[in-house]
Amino acid sequence: MLDEAFEIVFPFTELTAESPLIPLKMKKKIIEFLNKNEKEHAVSEAPQTRPHKIVIKACDHSKEEISKELERNNFKIIRINQLRNFRLKTFYPIFLVEIAKTSNVNEIVKLEYISYLKVTVQQRFPTCGTRTQSW
Repeated sequence: MLDEAFEIVFPFTELTAESPLIPLKMKKKIIEFLNKNEKEHAVSEAPQTRPHKIVIKACDHSKEEISKELERNNFKIIRINQLRNFRLKTFYPIFLVEIAKTSNVNEIVKLEYISYLKVTVQQRFPTCGTRTQSW
């Protein structure tokens, strides 16, 4: 009885006694099923596939200049955002940068200058757990 009801609500899954988690291949089938039926869902990426996030401080350049300089140093830039004060509507000299995980991604922390301007580069550490979630 429970197996039949579970199969109706969650197709392509199996009830297992040892773990309440859904295996990866079943998760892929569920996502394909939801996409095929045009159902709304959200999936977060696994930590191994997420981009590397860093913070660049004390940098007064534009996003384009920072992007060009980092690409010149063989880093693949995904996104750059500048922090701002919403109350005063001014920008801080702090940038959040997402870089694709490549072989040289850890070298960015050693970067000291961007366009002859001394900057501080720090890794941005996650504030929550490292589990993959979907809902």
